Amino acid sequence: MDFDKLQKISHQIAEQTDEDVWYMNASMDRHTFNEFVQRFNDFKPRGSACLILITSGGDPDAAYRISKLIQNKYEHFKVIIPGWCKSAGTLLAIGAEEIIYGTLGELGPLDVQMGKKDELYGYTSGLDVQYAINHIQNTGFKFFKDSMLNTMRVSRFQVTLKTAAEIATGLAQSYICKMTEQISPMAVGETVRIMGMADAYGTRLNEKFKNLRSQDSLDRLVSGYPSHGFVIDLDEAESLFKNVSYASELYEDVINALGMEGCFPLNEGIMPMIFLLNPLNNSKNDEKEGSSANDETDQANAEGDDKDTASKPGDVEEPTFEGNGSRPSEGNEPDHEGIITDQSSEEI
Repeated sequence: MDFDKLQKISHQIAEQTDEDVWYMNASMDRHTFNEFVQRFNDFKPRGSACLILITSGGDPDAAYRISKLIQNKYEHFKVIIPGWCKSAGTLLAIGAEEIIYGTLGELGPLDVQMGKKDELYGYTSGLDVQYAINHIQNTGFKFFKDSMLNTMRVSRFQVTLKTAAEIATGLAQSYICKMTEQISPMAVGETVRIMGMADAYGTRLNEKFKNLRSQDSLDRLVSGYPSHGFVIDLDEAESLFKNVSYASELYEDVINALGMEGCFPLNEGIMPMIFLLNPLNNSKNDEKEGSSANDETDQANAEGDDKDTASKPGDVEEPTFEGNGSRPSEGNEPDHEGIITDQSSEEI
């Protein structure tokens, strides 16, 4: 990943669109949210935000809060998807005014992942119970119908419809009961509640820019895809969102500068990468430090004037500071052209 090139292109974007360009490659969790807040509260924003987002998913609470923070601070908000942006990342992107795809870009469904009972690792999709119930419902009726008609055919219609229906009912009940006994009512309730959380967050994030085409689009994201890893490419996304497109030449230059390693999620355990790539020079800290440095200089000059007034011929010559005669400020050196790097040590 070429940071110098990323910064240069990001400043070009700012000149043309007045956008702060953020880069986030991290799993969605409380730690990522806290890291983002630290960077988000200590700079002077432009009018719009452009978030380059790479994530494999995670905590929907964290994704919701990050998206709301950006919505509340900026008038306009777009998300660039250079590669993987799954699950909770899709939830965050729902809050954007526009979604921009790179060549390798893909979103994913919002089905909530729940930890497996009595297992240290592994998750199960919130859709598993729903699909199980739908399967039982569909196959149960088919089993009843096939049993009834087969009974009548085998008997050469000597068995009446009523008798065949009673026989098929008993067989279907036995078939269905064995499967439904394995589904816990508590698991059904938990699944409905958690899936409702994704729907509720998505509805709230869509209120500002209304980029989803309809409520049906959100329903499809929550429960309309067969697997958690289902690929939602640009063609599929166009059926879900109003403002979604392939990257323009300028944004494509940003994606190319990321390289392949910058387009896919970090390995588990690696610190989140969260950067503001094109910060304004007059950040809040710079204003405070500049004001403090000016006060110190004025005070030093005032003291020097007092000493000059009180001096007499023959006194020892007053020493001066090297350079322009003012005290050099300390601790104000920018690091890597303003890039802020990470130094800190139920899931969809």
